[in-house]
Amino acid sequence: MTTLFELPEPAPTPTPADYSTPHWVRAYETQTGAAVRLSGGKAIPAPCPRCRRWCLTGYDAPLCALQAWVDPSPLTLALEGAAVVLGRTTYRLWGAAGRWELAWRIAPGTPVIGRPTPADACTVLAEHVCNSAPLSREPLNITTPKKYRDLSVIPF
Repeated sequence: MTTLFELPEPAPTPTPADYSTPHWVRAYETQTGAAVRLSGGKAIPAPCPRCRRWCLTGYDAPLCALQAWVDPSPLTLALEGAAVVLGRTTYRLWGAAGRWELAWRIAPGTPVIGRPTPADACTVLAEHVCNSAPLSREPLNITTPKKYRDLSVIPF
């Protein structure tokens, strides 16, 4: 049988799963080269088991740690104060994508030892609470700026 026109194959229809993964999770997988579930014991993106909203999860200390679930929206100094008033634990996120780590910062009912770094000088995240909006809508910056080194100048 002879066809009059050859039509190209239609593009595949995106599935709901394609839209449910946030852009920062896709960027994390692209930058690290590993699927989220294969990233190891550091803080990784994962959907909350109860409400299915994407969070960062990981241990909050190297020893005697608890698993922390945090919203991936950085807090300002004022929003960190709001998190403390609302009774949410705050954590400091440090490292680069693929090697993120969480460090406990301020927890309700626990005295603060020392003087923590201000929230404007580091990345502070609040504890995830199901069926409650995150305190911030800021996107998580997952890129680490590379330091420029001029190789034409000898450093000594």
